[in-house]
Amino acid sequence: CAHATGFSGPSYFSALFAMALFDLTRTWARKMKPHFRNMCHIACGMALSFLVLLDAALDLVIGRQFSMGATLAIVLALLIYQSPAIALCTDKLLRRGLVAEPMETAESPGATALLGADDNSG
Repeated sequence: CAHATGFSGPSYFSALFAMALFDLTRTWARKMKPHFRNMCHIACGMALSFLVLLDAALDLVIGRQFSMGATLAIVLALLIYQSPAIALCTDKLLRRGLVAEPMETAESPGATALLGADDNSG
């Protein structure tokens, strides 16, 4: 029986993905009333935790990983996700990757042509 050594890759990525989804739901639920926001956080956290633990348990039952590998995967995912250095790199990447295209203003040539066409037609 060939067992993998080290930490469990699928459990690691599912834990990391679940934490990212939880952060996404936190930003989505920010506009809700406090009572509903708390219920949303609890329900989402429980559902995502269940899925991560189910994934790790399936790795153990199938025999792809040892229990220590699955445990290390979940702990390392928590440590890396909470890392300030990783957070700064992610923030820098998102700011660089999400640069919006500048909208045409009245000073831009395309906008003046459109404005001039409207003025000439009337």
